[in-house]
Amino acid sequence: MPGVTPQGFGIIPIGKAGMRSLRRQRGRFAGIGILVSVPLLLAGPCGDPKEADPPPEICDDGENNDWDDETDCCDSECWSEPHCQEIAYCDDGVDNDCDGATDHGDYADCGSKSTESGWVAVETTDLQICGLRSGGELACWGLYDEGEPPEGMGAFVQVGVADGYLCGLDSDGIVGCWWVREGELPDWSPPEGEFSDLSVGFYNACAVRTDGSVACWGDDPFGQASPPELTDAVGVACGAYVSCALLGDGSIECWGCGESEWAPDSYYDQCDPPAGVFVDVDAYVDTVCGVDISGEAVCWGRDLNPPPGGPLHTLTQVAVGGYTACALAANGSPICWGSDQGGAASPPDAHLSTLSLSSKAGCGVDLEGHIRCWGQASGGAQLP
Repeated sequence: MPGVTPQGFGIIPIGKAGMRSLRRQRGRFAGIGILVSVPLLLAGPCGDPKEADPPPEICDDGENNDWDDETDCCDSECWSEPHCQEIAYCDDGVDNDCDGATDHGDYADCGSKSTESGWVAVETTDLQICGLRSGGELACWGLYDEGEPPEGMGAFVQVGVADGYLCGLDSDGIVGCWWVREGELPDWSPPEGEFSDLSVGFYNACAVRTDGSVACWGDDPFGQASPPELTDAVGVACGAYVSCALLGDGSIECWGCGESEWAPDSYYDQCDPPAGVFVDVDAYVDTVCGVDISGEAVCWGRDLNPPPGGPLHTLTQVAVGGYTACALAANGSPICWGSDQGGAASPPDAHLSTLSLSSKAGCGVDLEGHIRCWGQASGGAQLP
């Protein structure tokens, strides 16, 4: 998005978080399962969400994030009206959502569970959570709802979620994208064609065509929206500086990582996937993780290597967040490693069928069809 420079970038990153991508069922492409994620917009414990630019305040960071000619502070003024948020942050000692009560509890207590069942997938970002029902209906809550999908789209089988930008893949293989934010927004229209997989990243989105090629759209500051010529892709995952495709033989091919004034120190080695046969891949900003055919997690890019041994030898899928990654064991138990910032690495004692991470939170769908969320951004979101 033009005209904004958060954290040294030239535009606002729109998402994974997750960007995030959610499937009706755990996708199986030529015997290989894919779940991809999406990065997130700026958020802080003392946010000042606005309907359009400028971006939210980030409390006590010494920067004038919201262009109000004042350095954002962390005193009583910072969380009084009009600085209320729709999403409360758990255990930060602040009445973020201005409901008259200080948000409290540890992250396990503040984690939430939907009263309704029937959910088959969920994606979480810092400002928005979206769920997909078994009939293909999409519902979102938090700072943004699901908005109005393009006319003529059928039941969704997959949705990629950014903060305020959604793309859906319907049962006919058609991709449609739409904004639920207001303000001056770029025209990120998807290409025509028939597709089988979808991912939305910080600056772009990509989808796999039914002929095995990959198409991308959006901004391309690092070359992450310029895929190579592929004929056997079965899944795709977009981060910020990198996009990756899972190929039919289980190998992974990544592209992007070019130099850009938006993030001159963006390259670690996320465009250099290891050799192997993989069944799942996920990307978030500058980190990529996969699950290989033996059930082990492998990560590259920014240092987020899983601990050796133990239950990490029986994994089926993986999700990457800000400084955290989580994976599902064969019995559906979530296993997380990395930073526990915001409680993102402290999942509930539950058995999940799918999961998603943002920068400080995680969500999954349990075996009874309930949405389960944990971490800092999840406590104030009212799950249905």
